[in-house]
Formats: sequence, structure tokens, C-alpha cells
Amino acid sequence: MLMNTAEYLSIIENIKSEITAAQYRAAVHVNADMLLLYYDIGCVINEHKSWGNKFIDNLAA
Repeated sequence: MLMNTAEYLSIIENIKSEITAAQYRAAVHVNADMLLLYYDIGCVINEHKSWGNKFIDNLAA
């Protein structure tokens, strides 16, 4: 089988496109999850703001 036929090249391009699309979807999901995590952390910090700056310093450490 020739490796430069239109069908072969089309299949290769489709596979590349699927990989790229999956990588994009993964990045979007990771970013969404991280955003939710940071929001939740912000809520915890806000709930305990009476503990002062040392709480944030200790959390950062």
C-alpha cells in the first residue's frame, strides 16, 4: 500500500485533528476544575478571615 494516497493522508489528518481536539477539551476541563478549586479556597479563606493574615501565610507555606 502506498503511504501517500489521498485516503491515507486524510486518515492521518483526521487522527491529528482528533488528538488536537482531545488536548483542547482536556485543557478546558482542567482550567474549569482549577477555577472551581480556587473559588472554593477563596470561600474557605473568606469564612475564616477573622483568623487574620497568618492563616493565609500558613496556607501559602
